Amino acid sequence: MVETRNRDRGSIQTSVQLGSAFSSASQNFELGDLAQPLISALQSILQSLGLGNLFNFHAEGTPEQAGLSAGTQNGPVASASSSTASSATSSIPSLQGQNVILWGDSIAKGAGAHLNGAASIDNQGVNGRGIGIGSNTPDIPNVSQGDVVIISMGTNDLVTLAGANSQAIERYADRLADIAERVVANGGVPVVLGPNEVDAGGYNGNAAFGPQMARSYNRAQDALEGALERELGERGITFVSTDGVARSSDGLHPSGTGYAQIFDRINDTLGANAPQAAPAAPVMGGPS
Repeated sequence: MVETRNRDRGSIQTSVQLGSAFSSASQNFELGDLAQPLISALQSILQSLGLGNLFNFHAEGTPEQAGLSAGTQNGPVASASSSTASSATSSIPSLQGQNVILWGDSIAKGAGAHLNGAASIDNQGVNGRGIGIGSNTPDIPNVSQGDVVIISMGTNDLVTLAGANSQAIERYADRLADIAERVVANGGVPVVLGPNEVDAGGYNGNAAFGPQMARSYNRAQDALEGALERELGERGITFVSTDGVARSSDGLHPSGTGYAQIFDRINDTLGANAPQAAPAAPVMGGPS
């Protein structure tokens, strides 16, 4: 029996010779009671070659390369969590008529007054909320099947992340993506907003947040936005940038126009990901 699987970074071939007792077996023979001993032997051989983590074995003794679905040899498929997220978000064409939960910081809190057309709005935004830059993970909101959860997080944490190295930024993005996946696991449809930019003059709601802090903040904001876009994209979770939206007079929070721009972007992104209806088949045999 020869199993060949290709990887993105080269080709790995594993050949296993079965004894002569199987030489007359048909092409589609079943291993029956001998399956488990053979599987164990194959696993031992692969482990000794340093290939033990590359294959998963099913009960019928068919190895599959980790990251490949059965019968697929051209590259990895999405993980279960990212596949679920992708299918969930792609089934929602817009926020119109949806049950929407706004969760996160003051950006989320202020958004509720500007969201029109939703079936219901549960505003769980809290001024000053963040997830921190440590390892703690906040509780996610209670979610019912199909709820759209708009996650606005990071603006407060960026004050701490300003000047941080790229590894810290990536870790933060990874944790925020983990939170979004927990929403998926609970049946919700997450939409993650990128953190807000701040005006060059700073945030006038805080005297310490002047031009110098604004420069550091915006550099970290740009880096985090890129990290979130990559991480969420890999997991099939919807990400929406808030770059360039109109801001209020405080220099940080969106204005009414800015919130309308954000919701337009969310609807456009969800609509672009939604499955398109197949064109109608031509009617045959009609009148000449």
